[in-house]
Amino acid sequence: MKKVIFITGTSRGLGKMTLERLKAQGHIVYGSSRHPKGVNPYHLKLDVTDSAQCQAAIDAIVNREGKLDVLINNAGGHMIGAAAELSNLELHQQMELNFYGAVNCTKACLPYFLKQGYGQIISISSMMGSIALPYSSAYCAAKFALEGYMESSRLELLPFNISVSITKTAYINTGVVISNPEIELEEYKELRSKIKNIMDERSPKGIPPEKVAVKIMEIISASRPKFRYKVDQMTKILTLFKSLGREQYFEKRLLNSFKLRSQANF
Repeated sequence: MKKVIFITGTSRGLGKMTLERLKAQGHIVYGSSRHPKGVNPYHLKLDVTDSAQCQAAIDAIVNREGKLDVLINNAGGHMIGAAAELSNLELHQQMELNFYGAVNCTKACLPYFLKQGYGQIISISSMMGSIALPYSSAYCAAKFALEGYMESSRLELLPFNISVSITKTAYINTGVVISNPEIELEEYKELRSKIKNIMDERSPKGIPPEKVAVKIMEIISASRPKFRYKVDQMTKILTLFKSLGREQYFEKRLLNSFKLRSQANF
């Protein structure tokens, strides 16, 4: 069945791939970005951190199509840096983009979903929504918050025939730019650089965005979508290890994976 779908952050990477795949299935798909190129009625100019813009985008789609079936919260960005380096403004910006951006769009579409008696919300989370990695405190904070908010919302909305789901992955090969904090403390310079280099090396080896796009398509077509979808093996394995409760062992494994074990006091 053809559906009306809205995806945030579709100028590149996973958002663009998902949009193209869903369009190929025959769905009516709207995308968005902060700086769209050219004029395309199906690609909206949108800064998800602005709640008024989110409401205007959702209103425009519903006014044109008469409904909205699926919202996919995809827009996001990753800042790397020690917690001590990040300013409150930078922490706030990461929360605004990675958490409140999804919240803004979700709140904008809920009145329509409740009125029409159905709807679906899919948010792109991360392995770092349940496993905190070093030098990613702001990003992890936003993704942890996103998962808590969406899990609670799911329980509230299921009685109204509105499903809420998230996808979780470790590295996706989308060429995402990882930014540094504005003020870099000398004490963290060497380790931060090491962590960023490791992430930059691993990202091209991550799962292709097509695999996540296919999973999103499966969620949309599922008769009873689950809440949490772990797309890649790394996420499945590491979240399992963490759930076993051996925290110190788990921390050692994480530190080893980022070549930080020798600096830690265990």
